[in-house]
Amino acid sequence: MTQVIGAGWVIRSDLFGPGDTLASRIAGQYQGAVSKLQIASLFYLAAILLVIGLLTNLFAQLIVRRFAVVRTGGS
Repeated sequence: MTQVIGAGWVIRSDLFGPGDTLASRIAGQYQGAVSKLQIASLFYLAAILLVIGLLTNLFAQLIVRRFAVVRTGGS
C-alpha cells in the first residue's frame, strides 16, 4: 500500500499527488523503528486510527438506523 500512494507528507490540493495515510505510515516505519519512543509513537498512531474507524462506523450506524426508521415508518 505504501508503494501505491507514495510517501509524501505535505498536504496538497492535487488528489493524484503523492500522499500518506496513517496505515501506510505505520506499515512503512514499524520495521525500521529503532527507539522505544518511535515504537510508542507508531502505537499511538494505531490507536488514533482505531478511534477514527470506530467513530466513523458509529456515525454510519446512526445514519443507517435513521433512514431505516424513515423508510419503514416505525419508531
